[in-house]
Amino acid sequence: MRKNKIIVHISFTLLFFLIQIALGVGVPAYSVISNKAFTFANNYLGTNAYYTNLISAEIHGILENSTNTNITYAYPEQTNYFAFFVTNQANITETNLYIGLSNFKTNTNYMAGNWLIGIADSNSNLIYTNWSHSFSSINFRVTNSIPVDTDYPFFLVMVPPSNVDPNSWASVDMRIFVQTNSLVQVSSYTSDGIFYGGETNIYKTCKTIMAAPILTLHKSVEFITNTLYGNYSVMPGCEITYRIAFSNSGHSAGKDIKIIDVLPSQFVMLTNYFIVSNYSTNFLSDIRFSADNGASWLYSPSATWDSNVTQIRFFATNIIPVSGTGIIKYKIKIK
Repeated sequence: MRKNKIIVHISFTLLFFLIQIALGVGVPAYSVISNKAFTFANNYLGTNAYYTNLISAEIHGILENSTNTNITYAYPEQTNYFAFFVTNQANITETNLYIGLSNFKTNTNYMAGNWLIGIADSNSNLIYTNWSHSFSSINFRVTNSIPVDTDYPFFLVMVPPSNVDPNSWASVDMRIFVQTNSLVQVSSYTSDGIFYGGETNIYKTCKTIMAAPILTLHKSVEFITNTLYGNYSVMPGCEITYRIAFSNSGHSAGKDIKIIDVLPSQFVMLTNYFIVSNYSTNFLSDIRFSADNGASWLYSPSATWDSNVTQIRFFATNIIPVSGTGIIKYKIKIK
């Protein structure tokens, strides 16, 4: 008897569904990531399956950027804005962003007064203010919910008082941070070239300096006649051309410039010879003379050489801008 062999073909297929885990902006927090493996055969009535479910972690982080140099120059009662913004580099809407202010300082040599220190929103509306000359530390919680990959712009505001000394300044430290519990990820890291999280303790010092012109003046001899041995050993009758150069090296424009030159009238005579540049119009229209050492400015010198002038006052109502310069020249004669 010939035996018939019954061959049963059993095929097993093992399927693995692997899902790559990608934490960060691309996967929201608390997303369920399911890894499933199952096996079956064509003569098997059931399916065996195994599930390993993962939940994406909650990541916090902000990336700070500023749009200024953190130093401004101001006038009394002028509002100064320091612009900043932070980006939510997390995978969850941020509701725990804080802005901290501390370490308020002024230079002690000059009266600074009570400054307004505040925080303003993106529309320059004040959301926190404090008038102080000894600012204490505060942490201001931002009420906005900041979505993933979204910027939060804001301003730090500094306003000097009306009675501030023109030589004073003030500064305050600003800290931007995310306040979370110890169980969540707050550090920054990179995965597959993608940056997640961000700095959570960011410090900036913002400083406002009172703006003022700083005028520098230099007087020199430009030309001299009748010298002995080529130096400044002058003889009676020699003529000297003086050059007065001035400039504004401050952080603010100046106006109503006044320059007073004192002459040793017992030794020199003045001629009505003047050359001015840059500020010629107003300087030429308001050059005054004194014969009593500045007690009055009504003296009118003679048209030629005058022996009575003790002081000359040059006055101009022109605005001298930052880095602006000017030159005045005039001639005297040794008696």
